[in-house]
Amino acid sequence: MKPSKTIFEFFILSLFILVSFNFLMWANQFYPYYLSWDMDLISSIDLMIIQSQRLHVQFSHPTTGMYMILKPVYYIAWKLGAVDTLTLSDLAQALNPSLAMAQVTNFARSISPFIITIIAVVLAFMV
Repeated sequence: MKPSKTIFEFFILSLFILVSFNFLMWANQFYPYYLSWDMDLISSIDLMIIQSQRLHVQFSHPTTGMYMILKPVYYIAWKLGAVDTLTLSDLAQALNPSLAMAQVTNFARSISPFIITIIAVVLAFMV
């Protein structure tokens, strides 16, 4: 009995997502937080602005989905004590704001493969 084409396509898609996810996790381990400072700094600042309940001047299309997922995950991580800085006022009270931003950036970078995978799976099932 030959498996149906839909099951085979699902298997190939799942394998591709798994390999891509593992590559992203592997690649994220080797870069310090300041390597691609532009994207990471903007994402970290945007995340803290969103958590501070301040309105953005402009949301760009590619980052909206990321922030929709990252905001509650970041809040949960803050509640569990994995991240010390949640809002801009927390950053202002930090003894060393650079270390606080480094922690936020490392957290956002370490969670990004999961967010990318979630978005890819949701988009794959929407098609």
